[in-house]
Amino acid sequence: MTRIALAAGLFLLAPLMGEYLIGNVPASALPGLIVLAPMYGGAALLIREVTRRTGRGWPTMITLALAYGVLQPAIIDQSLFNPSFDGHDFTAAPTYLPALGLDPGLILTFTTGHAITSLALPIALTEALARHRATTPWLRAPGLTVTTLLFAAGSWLIHADHQTYFQATPLQLGLSAVVVALLLVAAFSFRPTGPRPSAPSRPAHRFGPTRRLRATGRETTGHPQHHPGPGRPVHHHGGAREGRSTRVPVAAEVVGEAQDPRRLVEEGGAGAAARITGREVAGPAAPHPAKAAGERPAPTAPAAPAAPRPWQAGLAAALAVTAHTLRPETWPGLAVGVLLLAAATLVIARWATRPGWTRRHTTCLAAGAALTPLWTGFLLLDLTGRATPPHLIGQAAIAATVAAVRASATPAATSRYAATPPTTPPPPSPPDTPHA
Repeated sequence: MTRIALAAGLFLLAPLMGEYLIGNVPASALPGLIVLAPMYGGAALLIREVTRRTGRGWPTMITLALAYGVLQPAIIDQSLFNPSFDGHDFTAAPTYLPALGLDPGLILTFTTGHAITSLALPIALTEALARHRATTPWLRAPGLTVTTLLFAAGSWLIHADHQTYFQATPLQLGLSAVVVALLLVAAFSFRPTGPRPSAPSRPAHRFGPTRRLRATGRETTGHPQHHPGPGRPVHHHGGAREGRSTRVPVAAEVVGEAQDPRRLVEEGGAGAAARITGREVAGPAAPHPAKAAGERPAPTAPAAPAAPRPWQAGLAAALAVTAHTLRPETWPGLAVGVLLLAAATLVIARWATRPGWTRRHTTCLAAGAALTPLWTGFLLLDLTGRATPPHLIGQAAIAATVAAVRASATPAATSRYAATPPTTPPPPSPPDTPHA
């Protein structure tokens, strides 16, 4: 798929999943995409583009989605503070706090719903369809400018429409703006996971009048009689069997005094030469001290557990989202929802650091999480009394569309692009090196 097709698909898929699929907006109001797409789709595109352009990954993307999950219900449409938003009576909820004028249950529902269903799932499914474009920017400067303007215009239209019925207090808006700002800062506190520009070459170091090591590690000059040259055999005596030779590669940069690789092999074995020169030196392996003394060698550290299978990650996501959706709207249900989100965050973060975690796991996570909204829209239509034949037929068409996207994205979990592991994060920097 082309960049423009991917961007347009995400632009439409975000509002389709964020409002229509879950039943908040009936299919009869499908022309409302003209207004909803710039806000939802624009946010999804901007979040993805900013994340990918800065070389960051899903931690940044999810945190930016959470920032939008606060921005929309608290500032744009102010549904978080409006007790009669769209004809609902939020004051009747068991978790509503009159003193604060809000419902903590709605904070959890709105924030996670926008962050996951409206943004994270459409982005993950569209990136699965992108194959080799999954982690590259899709928009150039003109497209990024147009998307920003569309997002601003769509958000302003929604805000102006709801402002005629309700206006949040300055304190509520101010606190919400602070939370959004903190989430934005937190999003860019994650280090980039993409490749960084290579460091400049180090200057040559001189360790004496006749010894010079080049910073490239390609050549070491010294006394010819002590350096046989790269690739030439060095005969060992004493510890090595007669006639056995070791090929000594060129030495790499040495901090301190220049070392002769042949002397290192003779005195300390190939392991010592490799530790000093930074290059592997093949040679006779020195006997393990414990084995030489007849003792049992020290136990090795256990290998890190591997990542789960992709289908297992998808099943876990489907079960977690279903449990979170079906929890009761009570204080115990709110506690269960918070615990489920915290547990899911910790488990996924732990899985993502294990060996074998690839993009196919991310695809299966999104595919599993997208199963629940396929049927909850019908349930919400029934609960709100809008389960009429036209609405049910329209809901079925929307669910079929999203299911087709999901079915097309799932095979990408077996493609050679999805099997590629995510870019290995750079090694930790020294403690005194700040990171943005």
